[in-house]
Formats: sequence, C-alpha cells, structure tokens
Amino acid sequence: RFLIGFGVRLMMYASTVIFPLSIIPEKYKWIILGNPMSAIIESFRYVFFGMGVLDFKYLGYSFLIALSIFFLGYILFNKVEQKFIDYA
Repeated sequence: RFLIGFGVRLMMYASTVIFPLSIIPEKYKWIILGNPMSAIIESFRYVFFGMGVLDFKYLGYSFLIALSIFFLGYILFNKVEQKFIDYA
C-alpha cells in the first residue's frame, strides 16, 4: 500500500503535473519525457490554458513508450499467467 502511494507521488513529480516543461533545461528534457504522461499533460496544458508545449514529436515518443510498456506487460503476464490465482 505504501509503495503504490509513493509511486504515484514519484510519477507526479517526474511528469509535468507540478511544473511546466518549459522550465526544464533542454539537456534534461529527455529524462522528463521518458514518462509517457508528460507529453500528454503538456498537450492538455497547451489546449486548455494556451501555455505549454504542443509538439507531436513528444506525443509520438509518449505513444511509443506507452506501447512498449504495454507489450512488455503483455509478454510478462502471459509468462506468469498460470501462476496467478483467480479469486473471481
């Protein structure tokens, strides 16, 4: 339970929920953009408030990272599916 709360807070600080992407130095932006939610949050900030960054390159990176995580999870789940206990 503690780890989930800690992970959510860490992801909030690692994305652009708290701060805009524009204040990050250019050489460190790749670290923040490694979080798939950062580009999506920046796009929403641009659309709703007129500030922020709307760059389809960043959205493409976000999509590729999210897709990679999905396929990795799918492969891992299929490997350990027989070990899961169904409680339904």
